[in-house]
Amino acid sequence: MMKMLVELDMPYNQDEALWQEVDSIFDEQKCSKDKQLDGSVLYTGNLNSNSNFTEFGVLFVKLSDNQKFMGHVKKWILFDNEDDESLSLQETDILKEIREFKTTYRM
Repeated sequence: MMKMLVELDMPYNQDEALWQEVDSIFDEQKCSKDKQLDGSVLYTGNLNSNSNFTEFGVLFVKLSDNQKFMGHVKKWILFDNEDDESLSLQETDILKEIREFKTTYRM
């Protein structure tokens, strides 16, 4: 099971162009979405898929290459349990990892 939590510097609004773009990126991978009380959105991978790892890799590439998204993202967290429901979800702060990488390699 894989999930991504996304929060932008604007509350979720289906009519906002950037949120529409983010939703469409997740829709391409057949992810479901749950709006959170804090304005973030939790996207859950397709439960019928055998390749959530690949699908979330595609999501990562598309989102990290999207300059508008990167300019507005406040929180971006990956949750993963390696498709083993007996394991708890491990949390990776993607935004923190990207910022540390850019700082380390002066990008």
